[in-house]
Amino acid sequence: MKPRKPPRRRAHLGLVPVLTGALAAAGPPQAAGQEADVRPVTVRPDPSYQQPAFEGWGTSLVWFANITGGYPDEIRNHLADLLFGEDGLRLNITRYNIGGVNALDVRKDYMKVGATMEGFWRAPEGTTREDVDWWDPDNPEHWDWGADANQRWWIDRIKDRVDTWEAFSNSPPWFQTVSGYVSGGLDPSADQIRADQIRADRVDDFARP
Repeated sequence: MKPRKPPRRRAHLGLVPVLTGALAAAGPPQAAGQEADVRPVTVRPDPSYQQPAFEGWGTSLVWFANITGGYPDEIRNHLADLLFGEDGLRLNITRYNIGGVNALDVRKDYMKVGATMEGFWRAPEGTTREDVDWWDPDNPEHWDWGADANQRWWIDRIKDRVDTWEAFSNSPPWFQTVSGYVSGGLDPSADQIRADQIRADRVDDFARP
């Protein structure tokens, strides 16, 4: 039996260090037409060219505040200092989310953690997703002003550090939606823009102060 020849690749192993050293010595290739010497460029700001004043920067509270507002005091106060403190990011613009809230018989955890926001509407005990005509804005029992404690903790904590506030809503409450849910419609092929799923006969009620 003839002795087997060593694999061909072994014959080239010795070339690797040689090629590597040669490439390192040659340095990176220059682009076509690149000059050998780099010419310095002087940039001068033009103070006569100005845009509107920069008002600041900030964040939406909503989901992260819904979670962290319930943390122990030491942790949530530290987070507030990191974001809004003089030695932190010094955010000065904040958006507050007005939660929509689902019906009492809808699972509280079907959306991702922190995304289930509490709303200020208090439905009578036993109200289901099918009950859509119960709400009376003039009935004080249909309001829950103690809701959304975690997000409101952030408001109380940073109110002296923020100079621009905004409020927004991703969805009306379930009884004012077309689908009966604050997370969108049931047909995945239909338009899922939540602002479009409010019932036409509930627009004025939803906007009522």
